[in-house]
Amino acid sequence: MIRIYGSEAGFREKIGESSEIIDSYVPVGANTFRVEHPERFEIGDAIIVQRSGNAAWIHEIGMDSIPPRSDGSKITQWSPFELEFEHVITGIDGNSIIVDSSLMNAIESRWGGGRISKFDDTARISEVGVENLRGIAFWVPNSDGVDDTRHANEFVDLDYCKNGWVRNVTLEHFNSTNGAFRTGRGSKWITIEDSSNLIADKKFYNGKGYDPTGRTFYETNIYVGRYGFYLIGQSGLVLRCFALNNRHGFTLGSRVTGPNVFLDCEGEQPLTWSEPHHRWSVGGLYDNVHDMISLMNRLNMGSGHGWAGANYAAWNTEGTLVAHQPPTAQNWSIGHIGKKDNGGNRGPDGFWDSYGEHVEPRSLYLQQLKDRLGEGALLRIGYGEDL
Repeated sequence: MIRIYGSEAGFREKIGESSEIIDSYVPVGANTFRVEHPERFEIGDAIIVQRSGNAAWIHEIGMDSIPPRSDGSKITQWSPFELEFEHVITGIDGNSIIVDSSLMNAIESRWGGGRISKFDDTARISEVGVENLRGIAFWVPNSDGVDDTRHANEFVDLDYCKNGWVRNVTLEHFNSTNGAFRTGRGSKWITIEDSSNLIADKKFYNGKGYDPTGRTFYETNIYVGRYGFYLIGQSGLVLRCFALNNRHGFTLGSRVTGPNVFLDCEGEQPLTWSEPHHRWSVGGLYDNVHDMISLMNRLNMGSGHGWAGANYAAWNTEGTLVAHQPPTAQNWSIGHIGKKDNGGNRGPDGFWDSYGEHVEPRSLYLQQLKDRLGEGALLRIGYGEDL
């Protein structure tokens, strides 16, 4: 319905020569590393930090040997790929580069290493938003009382833009095949707050003409209510949002570079997990989210989704939670109250602490925001001293 787009062409255009990262290992959470040619860069440069994952790494995490599905559906084994993170250089000390925020994935020479390049994002648009709307996708049940599929799909999509927002928007009955609320891979610094995605009760998705698995229509293959809030970009914040009868209420796509945050969100009557959905999305936080949440090896689910999320944290969450540890990375559960699910035993436990009891501070994101920018930053997004 609404697309907020800059230009795809040149939105992240590299400038000049790149330089290899020469450390054999740069840990997740670091904000400094050494490069071969520091003279090519200056403080204030916007850079891409590219992290490679080679065939040896794919083999190490077992994603070149995903077992077949019992239903015979196609499985795609993983192949090498790069993750590209956007940063700003805040300091240079000899051949050490210091950037503005933490790395969301370790960089290791044995897995392909990494490199940095300057880039230009002038093709992005900025400071644009959508607010104070209610969108209703009208539809008529068929003669058997089942959803007829003939209603609108996604509502708002933000891509090739930065410093954008969606505020006070309520949606009803959007199919949301690719997200009722969506941030694209070219987005950065997008906030979605105080918004809802409402799907009709699941009784409307069962009956004649409907796949009995409750997932897809025989005739259209549409996933109804698939993704409510769907993040694919970097530095997205979903704040105080609500999903009703969604398949995946608060979800991220493949190879998402992060960081991304869901804060004070609730999924009511979820059909399945809120989650990083597939193929090594990194650097996410579920903070005070009440829902079914999975941080796990999805193995041969979908088309071979495998290790869906790495270096994710669930902080003071409530509901049902799976938190596995991916090879070469970690996932954390801190202060979860509710069911601890084993996720089909597809991976070992991640790091669990204070299970069954919430911890202080109440919100990890808000505490870090206060530490970084002061109490005024909390007030501007609707919080006070108590976080």
